Parts: sequence; structure tokens; C-alpha cells
Amino acid sequence: MSSILKALKKAEESKTGDLTKQTPGKYAYRIKDKKFWVLILFLIPFSIALFFAALYLFPKIKVRTSQLNQTVDIIKNEHPATSRPLPDNPPAISTVKEEPENAEGLNNEAIREIGQKNFLKAESLLKKAISIKSDNAELYNNLGLALKSQSRHKEAALQYEKALLLKPDFPEAINNLALVNELTGNRQKALELYRKALSLRPDYAEAHLNIALLLEAMGKNSEAENHYHTFITLSNDAELKKKVKEKLSSLKN
Repeated sequence: MSSILKALKKAEESKTGDLTKQTPGKYAYRIKDKKFWVLILFLIPFSIALFFAALYLFPKIKVRTSQLNQTVDIIKNEHPATSRPLPDNPPAISTVKEEPENAEGLNNEAIREIGQKNFLKAESLLKKAISIKSDNAELYNNLGLALKSQSRHKEAALQYEKALLLKPDFPEAINNLALVNELTGNRQKALELYRKALSLRPDYAEAHLNIALLLEAMGKNSEAENHYHTFITLSNDAELKKKVKEKLSSLKN
């Protein structure tokens, strides 16, 4: 009886026995097969998502790359390489006339500017000359001329006085100071200064004309005529001499 049961049990085990013992290879294959399909199911949606992401991002990347290239081109154009070849025709060297850097040269240039009625330019040149050589009486006298020509009489008088401090026997500065005193209404002071200038330089034609005009304005015609005649004798200005002769004729009449 026991042998029959054993035989039946053995037969049953041969049909539905322990798979982990009797068919380990087949069972393992089923486990691996399940993992493979799980992996496939996971990869399919991931791949689809990656594909659509690429479709969405690629145009933006392309546009960004294009913008970056344009920026690089702009930078290159604004800041060309220093090794760039020089042009065939280099720029010409400036030929603008430079102002002289010594007081004498500046003074001569200022005198030319005064002659051309460029009084502001002359003023600038003379101030620069004075900053170089501040003990030159002629520079102050010429600066006074530039200022007087701009109707800046008080400023001009100050420059003439500076010139006379450096050179008291400077007849041109005395004559010019007399003129600005006359122009500002101080006739008596002007008359004294004209006479002082003539005492230092009796053949000073301009001073003779200036004092003659002042004396005539003050009603001293006889004394004015003497200075007019002296001016005619000393002056080389034919046109001005002609005008003075006409004035003399009017005084006699």
C-alpha cells in the first residue's frame, strides 16, 4: 500500500512538481521576460516625450544661435582686430598753425589780430603772453588796446596803469591812459596825461592829434590849432592829414 502511494506521489510530482526545483531555467526566463516588457512600456512614453520636447526646443535653439552669431559679428565690427592691415592712404598730418609759445611771438600775433579787429583773440593771446612774462610793460599796454577797442575802458585803464608801474616813462601807455580817461568823462586828467606824453616824446604825432581834439572839445581852439598843425607836420598818414586840414579850415571859419 505504501509503495503504491509513493508511486502515485511521484507521478503527481512529475506533472505539477516544484517549479523552482524542477524547471529553474523556465521560471527565470518568465521573470526576465516580465522585466523586459515593463522596461519597454516605460521607454515608449519617455521616447515620445523626448521627441516632442526636441520639436519644441530646436527652433528656439536655432534662433538663439542666430542671435548669438549676429552679436559676435557686431562686436567684431565695432572692435576690429588691431592686426588689421593699415589703409593704403593714411590720414594726412594736420597743418593747423599752432600759436607761438613765447611771449614775444604771442605779442606779435596779438598785434596782427588787433590790426584785423579780432580783439577777443588778441586779448587771449596777450593774457597768455603775460602769464609767461609778467614784467613786460608793452604786453600790458597792448592788452589795454584790445580791451579799449571792446569799449571796456576801466579794464583797459587798469592795464595801462600796470604798464606804467613797470615803465613810468612809457609815452604810448600814457597817451592811451589819457584817451580812456577822456572817454570816461575825466577830461582834465586826460589833458594832463596828453601833455605828459608829449613832454616825454615831443614828436608823438598821435598824442598831438588827441590833445588837439580834446582842446577843441573844451573850447580852446587856438591851442588846438597849434597841435593840429604839428600833427600835419609829423604824420605820414595822408588821408588823416587831409581830414585834419579840413577841420582847421572849419575852425578858422
